[in-house]
Amino acid sequence: MRTNLAAICSIAALGIAVPGHAVAEPDEYVRVCDSYGSGFFYIPGTETCLRLTGYVDYQTSWLKNTHSIGGGTVVRGAGGPSNELFGATYGNWIRRDGLRVGFRTSGDYGDAKIGDLPLVGAYIDYEGAWGDEGYQGSSVIGADNVTQTGFTFLQQHPMYGTGVIASTNGFGLDSSGTLGNSWHRANLGLKFAVPGFDGSSDDADDDRDGLRVRGRLGLFYETLDTDATGRSDLTFNGTPFNGFYQNYDLDAKDEYFGVRLGTHIGLPPCLDGKFKTSIGADLYLGYHTGKGYYSHNTGAFGTQINETRSYSESGFTVGAGVSLGASYEIAPGWRLGSKVEFSYLPQVTSFSAPQNPSEQANAGFSSDSATRVIASFGLRVQF
Repeated sequence: MRTNLAAICSIAALGIAVPGHAVAEPDEYVRVCDSYGSGFFYIPGTETCLRLTGYVDYQTSWLKNTHSIGGGTVVRGAGGPSNELFGATYGNWIRRDGLRVGFRTSGDYGDAKIGDLPLVGAYIDYEGAWGDEGYQGSSVIGADNVTQTGFTFLQQHPMYGTGVIASTNGFGLDSSGTLGNSWHRANLGLKFAVPGFDGSSDDADDDRDGLRVRGRLGLFYETLDTDATGRSDLTFNGTPFNGFYQNYDLDAKDEYFGVRLGTHIGLPPCLDGKFKTSIGADLYLGYHTGKGYYSHNTGAFGTQINETRSYSESGFTVGAGVSLGASYEIAPGWRLGSKVEFSYLPQVTSFSAPQNPSEQANAGFSSDSATRVIASFGLRVQF
């Protein structure tokens, strides 16, 4: 009898019906919720229906260079109007390569609301870029219409200057510099629905066919770091003129943190629903702190003069950005996506040294706005 009872229990555990004995229904740990589209599921034990997606992008960004600095000065234009300029300097735009990653949910959070607007998702994103670039140049008096060459910068002693100006044929400048720059930004927050516009996704990956408008409310943190070094040497007939040089070092850092407000619109899909597009706009209301330090050493006539400038500024700022996004389904649950963003960074810590030596006593730090363009491309995956 004991053997028969053990056998019946074993068969029942396998879900095989035995006459006269009821079989328990298995627990349902994950229930599919297809009212919003494929990939949505109920969180176990709740009526919350959502979908989790993630992405990894490679990105390239172009940031306006707010620093005006270079190696030495030269005067061109023999026999006519002259043009004062650095012997070499950085470009107007700084290119950086980086990474963009994030996760987000979409779905039905029941009665959860932000004010009177239904909560429909959450997001967390990180993106950053880094790199460096440089310059190198030379000039020779009597060649290429160069009539004068030298360096002063800042002019701690304006009466005498802090450098040297040469005007004899054969003298020249050799200049080189390197600028390193990086930026990082993190966002996290909630998505809410705009009633009347609930037919396709703000992230260009929903399965329905109409227009969908989503609002974003969250927090952000962003940093921007720049460091630059350079050196200029006076030359004569192509060789260093010993003891006449100048080098500089620049460090600047900006930090922003605060509230992000945004609206993202998913446009109706096409190509059998495989191709999705979206547009968006964001405001960044935050608090900014900026710090900068600049120093240079000038050697001339057997002496060296060291000069420095420092800067600190803080206050409330308003930044903004607009974006265009697109994605294409390459396999169920997998999409190739791209995004282009144009953004505005306020109060960037910037250093400017006038190119004309007679004006370089006014060199120093200030706050300037910067434009940034970000292009990204990568994979989106539905979990």
